[in-house]
Amino acid sequence: MDEIKLRKEFIGAGIDLPLFFYRELPSTNDIAKANNAPCAVIAEKQTAGRGRNGKSFVSAAGGLYLSVSIGKRRAEENALASIIAGISVAGCVGQSALKWPNDIYLNGRKLGGILCETRGEYLVAGIGLNVNTKSFPDGLTDTATSLYLENKTEYRLESLAAKLCKSLIDGLNCADYYRSGSFLVRSYAKYDILKGRPVEAVAPGNFDHICGIKGIAGGIDPYGRLIILSGAGETQEKHLICGGEVSVLLS
Repeated sequence: MDEIKLRKEFIGAGIDLPLFFYRELPSTNDIAKANNAPCAVIAEKQTAGRGRNGKSFVSAAGGLYLSVSIGKRRAEENALASIIAGISVAGCVGQSALKWPNDIYLNGRKLGGILCETRGEYLVAGIGLNVNTKSFPDGLTDTATSLYLENKTEYRLESLAAKLCKSLIDGLNCADYYRSGSFLVRSYAKYDILKGRPVEAVAPGNFDHICGIKGIAGGIDPYGRLIILSGAGETQEKHLICGGEVSVLLS
């Protein structure tokens, strides 16, 4: 990635945030949180990338790893951040879809992920996207993909980074998402790959109260919670899932 070109793309996109660029670092989110002020952090490679629920995130060269810190935020806005960030990224990356809450998929394989964290009054939204990645470690070859592998095209990381940051900032600052629950639900539905499919909510550690819930995914509610419908007719139950992991059940 060319840092001079990257900064020009940011200026051209009208992004008025301090930009920190690294060839390699442990985590873009950690740098953004430590800055404790609005900023954008971009790296060519992460050595300690992480995803939701403490999972590690493979962050090899060829990918795009960025974090945006914005503020000052209300707690109710931060609660929707993961969903809105997912919508923003999916809308920026053509043909991609979302697996609740915000894993980015393309043609049935994982293209990237999003991790939202808070530091004081600031929200940090981190994105890891497989862009020009040409291969994956054992264990990921059947489940992960990249824009290059799907389209056989090398992408300009500088341009894509600016577009993603702009889309993320605009989305997280869009009042319509916080003012109208129906707007959030409709926006997410455009990219939802779970709705109508049989799923199971599997919760880690302290989320035992939702562990093992099975049913049909019914989209999200105005608070970003996943709806799972179990049973049928008069005995049908609606479960609202606010955390944990969701997997698609094989027919």
